[in-house]
Amino acid sequence: MAIATILGLLVKPVTDYFTTRQEIKAKRAERLDRIDEARTTASIQRISEGDRAASDLDEYFVRTNGWKDDISFYLFLMPALLAFHPEAVPHVNAGFAALTEMPEWYQVTLGLMLIAVWGYRRMLRPLLEVVLKKKLGVS
Repeated sequence: MAIATILGLLVKPVTDYFTTRQEIKAKRAERLDRIDEARTTASIQRISEGDRAASDLDEYFVRTNGWKDDISFYLFLMPALLAFHPEAVPHVNAGFAALTEMPEWYQVTLGLMLIAVWGYRRMLRPLLEVVLKKKLGVS
């Protein structure tokens, strides 16, 4: 046998191994890309369906709320109106100071209640994302 033939017989299994290994890595990378794409598509669909459902709920509550949204709106607007009466300003400030001393769960619940009554569910997700990013320190 010629030296070239012997070298060919020795080198071929090594080159075959690396070729097969490359093919396996390429197929794995392709599978991971498909999985990532499927996750992204599913996330987009979930967000879209959630936004659509939130919009439908908002529309329903706006049509059916009646007096609840009126009362909460007037109560929410009252401090702004009282701010134009100098004798009421200390009371308004004291009220807001008292609200800041309330437990955080109460403050969040109050905000969520207003969101539900006024029909702003669609705006809740972006707001929560901003708050969570700030709390987690993510930019």
